[in-house]
Amino acid sequence: MNNLSDIKKRMKVVSDTRKITGAMDTISVSKMGKAIEKSEHNAAYFETLREIISDIVLNTSSWVNPCFRKRSSSRAVYIVIASDKGLAGGYNHNICDFANELMGGKKDAQVIAVGQTVKEYFAKNQYDLFDDFCTATFEPTIEDAAEIADFIIKKFVNNLIDEAFVIYTGMKASTGIKIEQIRLLPLVHSDFCSEDDFTLQKENLMKEIYYEPSPEYVLGRLIPQYVAGIIYGCLLQAQAAEHSSRRAAMSGATKNADELLEKLKLDYNRARQTMVTSEIIDIITASSGVKNEN
Repeated sequence: MNNLSDIKKRMKVVSDTRKITGAMDTISVSKMGKAIEKSEHNAAYFETLREIISDIVLNTSSWVNPCFRKRSSSRAVYIVIASDKGLAGGYNHNICDFANELMGGKKDAQVIAVGQTVKEYFAKNQYDLFDDFCTATFEPTIEDAAEIADFIIKKFVNNLIDEAFVIYTGMKASTGIKIEQIRLLPLVHSDFCSEDDFTLQKENLMKEIYYEPSPEYVLGRLIPQYVAGIIYGCLLQAQAAEHSSRRAAMSGATKNADELLEKLKLDYNRARQTMVTSEIIDIITASSGVKNEN
């Protein structure tokens, strides 16, 4: 690329692209921080809710809540959380491939798509899309999570599904970004308390706690909140992971743009030097010709 005009145009395009990737990098860092902060607040609320349910589990002798009923069949629904947008490296591709591999051997598996990329991916692979909540990934709210939770709980209670899982990309300070799977339904006692809890705490700690009108009624009201809390936490973790992946991708793109600009500057300087040298040679040649004529 020896044409100075072409090099300057290429440098402008790369420079403009670098401005965009740099801005997206900065924005992703900011959004990632906000998502992590929301996730931490939700974790504190969720842990309190889990402790209350644990109290009720320890205090309840008969299990009448249908969300605890394990079934022999395996009609599973998978809530797969990705993104509506690209430019996030392998974020969307990795989560979809992971879910596809996980469900590959389950003929009755159904998908609830959270994110446009998930919907398009599994529709293309001819999976049974149970439903989609594509708008829930942009700015996740507890209302979005509650809507998804109510949907799957109704399907489970009405015996339309036997299991429910959520697949998402989690983000933790210790392990970084990692694709995870969480079982939502059926609930099991060990989710809330161990065998030691049953034997040691039931007779002591729980005697002072009373639930009106009954522990079973309160449990029935709390379980949708509990499931929604799990889903909301997954949505926030996925959002943080998405912004982290996009930040990494944009940071890499910005670095590549810087390297390309340096190379183009060298090409520009070399082309300019070549042009100047050529002009000097032309002047010297013309001068020598004039002298020879004289």
